Amino acid sequence: MNMNRALLQLSTFGIFLLSMLTLCLNSSVQVQAQETPMSNGNNCWQKEANHTFCIKDNSNNAKKQYCYDLLYEQIISDVQTSQGRNFAQVTIRPLSLKGDVKQNGHNAERLILANTPVKAKVQMQGTDGKLLGSAKKFSGKIPAENPFQPMSWRYEYPNVNAGSGCLLQITEVTFDFKHQESKLTNQFKILSDYHAQVRAMKSDNQYIRNIDLNNLNQLIQQVDFLDKMPDKLTKYDSFNFSTLDIAADDPNNFDNVLDDLVATYNESVQNLPQLYHDKGLQYKTYDKLTAQKYFKAAQTLNPNFDEPIYESAQLNLSDDNVQFAVAEAQKLKKINSPRTPLLTKEIYNWYLARAEKEMKHPSDYGKAIVIFDNARKALCTDGLMDNCEAVVGKDEERLSGMISQQKETQYSSFLNAGIAKAQQKDHQGAMDDIYQAMDFQSLNREWIPTNELAMKALVETYCIGTDNGFEAFNADKLATAQEAFYNMWEMENDFNALKYDIKDTDCGKKLTLGFENLYRAYILNGNKATEKNDFETANTNFDAAQALCNDKVVKCKDEVDKSINRANVGYYNAIVDESLALVQQGNYNDALNQLTEAEEICNSDKSITCSNKMVEGLFNSYMELGNVLAVKGDYDAANQNYKAATDVINKYQPMNVNQLNDKAKIAMQNSGRGSILQKVQQGNQALNKGDTKRASELKDEAMRMRNQYHLQNDNTTNSEIAGLETNLLLQECIESTSEFDKLQKEAQQLSKKGDYLAANERIQQSIDLSKKNAKCDLNTGEATKFKQEMAAATKYQKDIANAHESAKKGQFDQAVSSYKTAGRDFKNNELDKKYKLKHAPLSDFVRESTNPEFKVYAVNYFRHENDVDGVIATLKNLANYKDAKKHFEASGRKLALWDTKNSEYSDKTEAIKQYKMDKFPIYKHFRCGYYKQWNKSKNKARK
Repeated sequence: MNMNRALLQLSTFGIFLLSMLTLCLNSSVQVQAQETPMSNGNNCWQKEANHTFCIKDNSNNAKKQYCYDLLYEQIISDVQTSQGRNFAQVTIRPLSLKGDVKQNGHNAERLILANTPVKAKVQMQGTDGKLLGSAKKFSGKIPAENPFQPMSWRYEYPNVNAGSGCLLQITEVTFDFKHQESKLTNQFKILSDYHAQVRAMKSDNQYIRNIDLNNLNQLIQQVDFLDKMPDKLTKYDSFNFSTLDIAADDPNNFDNVLDDLVATYNESVQNLPQLYHDKGLQYKTYDKLTAQKYFKAAQTLNPNFDEPIYESAQLNLSDDNVQFAVAEAQKLKKINSPRTPLLTKEIYNWYLARAEKEMKHPSDYGKAIVIFDNARKALCTDGLMDNCEAVVGKDEERLSGMISQQKETQYSSFLNAGIAKAQQKDHQGAMDDIYQAMDFQSLNREWIPTNELAMKALVETYCIGTDNGFEAFNADKLATAQEAFYNMWEMENDFNALKYDIKDTDCGKKLTLGFENLYRAYILNGNKATEKNDFETANTNFDAAQALCNDKVVKCKDEVDKSINRANVGYYNAIVDESLALVQQGNYNDALNQLTEAEEICNSDKSITCSNKMVEGLFNSYMELGNVLAVKGDYDAANQNYKAATDVINKYQPMNVNQLNDKAKIAMQNSGRGSILQKVQQGNQALNKGDTKRASELKDEAMRMRNQYHLQNDNTTNSEIAGLETNLLLQECIESTSEFDKLQKEAQQLSKKGDYLAANERIQQSIDLSKKNAKCDLNTGEATKFKQEMAAATKYQKDIANAHESAKKGQFDQAVSSYKTAGRDFKNNELDKKYKLKHAPLSDFVRESTNPEFKVYAVNYFRHENDVDGVIATLKNLANYKDAKKHFEASGRKLALWDTKNSEYSDKTEAIKQYKMDKFPIYKHFRCGYYKQWNKSKNKARK
């Protein structure tokens, strides 16, 4: 990339912004030139040098770097005064700046160099060339007007004799471009802003000159552009570039371009509103949409121009967009336009025409009221129309009379229909009509203030409904009578809401009597059903009577509870008797179902005592079911039934509880014995299939059941369990021996392959297996001997593994120490002669590591050990990693830090060659880190 374009591109795309640039390489990089003997004037010492500095471009993630070379000369001149005194003049003069310094005719050298702080050190030297005493320090700045002017300082000799021979030398020169960073960045930013504003103004000026009234697609953009232009002009004018020295010489002079833009804008905003309005009039008769756009454009540019506002309102009214017309009227009133009264009158006539249309039919009167309300809100609230309230009120009064007459007629029609249905004994239809009339009245209180007629019809309907209930009751249709009475009871809530006491009327008292008659009928019917053992019918009637009590439509005593209790006792006894008959028949499951239901009844009803007949029935049913299951060999299920039988007698404690418990215990033991023998048989079958684990589980389960059923002294179960244990131990020893031999064989094979660590693991597993199965008497002698024989090799491989793990975890000192310890053991024990082992050099161990940070550590370690070959081998391996750039820079710093203190090299270019890395692509990162640290260390040493 051309560096001139990269640094100062002042083209159509703008100056390359340096707001994100930072100067790097704060310390100077000086290249010493050959000293040149002086042959002119009094100069007695002179030499040239380079100062290299770089600019990093971090904008838009570019991450590029541009570097410059400043060539300067250093001069010491011997000066003799008229008094015969000698002093020296020390001069630093920039000669040239190489790099990207010019662009588009602007010289960036002055911007880059001006006012840069400069420091110099001067020291005397003896005739033998050695430096004497301490150095004198001088400081200054590169001249702002001409950065290539010399900077001079006066060096006073301590005495006259000291100045003879001009024995001085400039030992150090530094340029602090880091100090210039903010100023340099700001200067380029100002330069960039200057050109950006000039281009923007030229573009705006050209746009205004090319505005096209006939281009409807661009109309909104044109108006929006001009409407926002005053803010843009203020922003442009706020940029003061008079302090920028290059601005006056720029062909795109800012002030001239701005004046031209202001003149063009003023001319446009003075003429365009009238032109937009005239254009709108051309379209008004045949293209309202286009006309409206031009009228709106004229308004936007000149809000005080009333003609386009009035025309826009006219178009909105013609399209029934009255709310937009009102908004336009408010604009006219705000600017005190004489057209305001005319427009507001036209708007009210629009509302009046629509209200008159709705008033032609009574069903639309409400719509007419809304129209007048809208007219009042639109024209009276803000005082748009003169005498507005009086005009609108007069028209509303005429409408109100028409509406009142229509509402009363409609209300009467609902009531007349309801009264007619009540007279025909259509109770529900009458209520529907009367409630509809009441709802209508509540919605129209301003037209129908009271509900007296509806109340009379409602009372009459209530009385008819009560009579209908008595008629059904007398016909023994209790459900129909209850429905009728409840309907009237619900109507009482409506009377309460209307604050009318219907209960104190004859019809209200009659309804109370009807509920009492209904209650007595339910009690009577329930008692009759109980006597017939028809408990379902009895409970249905008692529940109905109880519901009347709960709803508080009758005042109940305890007769309902007594009747229900009599029915429950009869039902309980009937269930128990029936279930005992089923037990006698051997139908135990059905008997249990009914007995369980009887148990739930006596447990939930405190008035019923759980009888001994029920308890014995439950016990016998559970026991017989258990016996049937035991015969089938389902001992677990049998014992569950025996346990249930025991729970029953323990819960209710009948007189013969001990006898029944003994009976259940004997049955459970017999069943338990069968279950144990069954488990033993299953265990032997599992052994035959080679499933030792399952056989052991079954043996443990059989032993647990032996304790559970108290059969510890039972010879049959003890004999069978002992036999299973013997068979199980024999099988376990066979399997243990096989596994033991397998581990021994694997250990021998791994040992032959040289994997002594894994072989030792197998040997240890076989020893652990022998301890776990001590009854099998496995011989571990050979295994123990074999483990001892390869102990040294095992320890070596374990140390190597630990070294790799330490390197992986970042414990680098520990990794090297472990590896070196393993190496010493290898040598001392002569493991290469006794085992299939080889010990690789430390560099090979480093290469095999997967941790790049360990390799950086190793580079430094090898250099401290003067193992340059190890350094080179490790660097070559490190070059293959993803983050090699970072690691190479770090390695370069570490090596330079060592070399500056411990190597024989005095020149960094010669010192870095010893590592033979210049052929690698990432060498520049290695060199960057190496050179930075070399310069830093040398400068520190000089100080």
